[in-house]
Parts: sequence; C-alpha cells; structure tokens
Amino acid sequence: MFKLVLFDIDGTLIFNNEAHLLAFNEMFKELFEINIDLRETNHHGLTDFLIVRKELKNNGFSLDHFDARKKHIRDTLISYFSMFSLQRSIHLIPGVRELLNRLKKLDIILGLATGNIEEIAWNKLKSTGIDAFFLTGGFGSDDESRGKIVDIAIQRASQASGIHFTREDVLLIGDTPLDIKAAREAGISVLAVATGLYSQAELKKAIADLVIKDYENLEVIMNYISKR
Repeated sequence: MFKLVLFDIDGTLIFNNEAHLLAFNEMFKELFEINIDLRETNHHGLTDFLIVRKELKNNGFSLDHFDARKKHIRDTLISYFSMFSLQRSIHLIPGVRELLNRLKKLDIILGLATGNIEEIAWNKLKSTGIDAFFLTGGFGSDDESRGKIVDIAIQRASQASGIHFTREDVLLIGDTPLDIKAAREAGISVLAVATGLYSQAELKKAIADLVIKDYENLEVIMNYISKR
C-alpha cells in the first residue's frame, strides 16, 4: 500500500479557479504595465513563477525583470488572489472529500505537489474546508520544476511525519501530462484523473500508471492504492 499520497490542486482537487487567473492579469498590469488574459492561454500544469517567466518573455521582457522583482511578484499575486477569491467561490470536484476521508482512515499521509505559490495553495484548500487533510507539501514558490517540487514534498512529509518514505511508497494524483512527467522525474507512481482539461486518452498517452475519468468510482482508486 502507498504510504504517502501527493495531490495536485487545480483540476485535481478543485475546479480551475478564475480568481487565480485574474490575480495574474492584475499583477502583470500593475507591475509591468502589460495586458495579459491567462484565461485565453494554455498554462495548465505550469508552476506560477514559470507562468510569469513565460509571459514576460513573450512580451519582450528580460528575465532579469523577474529575478529582480520575484518577491514583489509573489506578494502581489497573493494579494490579488485573496481579493478575487472573496468574490468567486472555489468548488471541490465531486468525490474529492470522500476520497480524502477514506485515505485518512487508512492512515495514509496526504501531501501536496502543486505549481501554486504556497500561500495561494493553502488559501484554496482552506476556502473549501479540506486543508486539515494535508500535512505539508511542495509548491510553485519552492521551485519552478514540478519534478523538484515533488522531491521537496516527499522530504517535507518525511520530516513532518517522522516516516522515511521510499519512492515506492509515494503516489502522485494529478490531472495534466506535466503532473505525470513530474512523477516520472521524481521516480514515483502516478494516477491521472481526467477532471481537468485533459481527456483520458491524452493522459493515457502521457503514460500514467492508472488513468480514471473522475472520482465517481472510488473503489478503483482505493483498490489501486491498497493492493499495488
């Protein structure tokens, strides 16, 4: 049985949230005086800071602009997200709460491996009432590489729980090909769920260990986790 299960957030635990995208839009406008609407671009699976780097480069900015203003970018994103999240509800994907409850009953440690800046990640989970399920995590504010974020999440979970997790002990659940790639880079198993923007066929092409449509049939997930 897996001992540590790491979750992506957007598209995996919650429906993709407009407040986060609007925070990016306002940050770009305030700090760089450029108009970008992330609702019109494909950024799914990228870390928050990698999104910023990508858009600055696309708009002719030297990446020195990012490095010099990284803290200001982070603080501004957090501020705008906090404001917009009060105006736009964040919703759990159906079946998520029951899955988390069932995993906790098995004494499996739950953690996060997300491209979100840490404060934004916890804000999303608190607003949906599931933050207490998760011990710790790796975040987009830790590194721009999702594979390294998974490594960080495993290290933190080991430190926080006092349990040494081997790579065979860990499962990542995500909804994008980049989640699958991150798991492969970290040397762990990955379950892909087609609750985001990618279809089952696209996720199977990325070669996840198990691909499911949604959380409707939790027995499939629980059997995989407990009888691997």
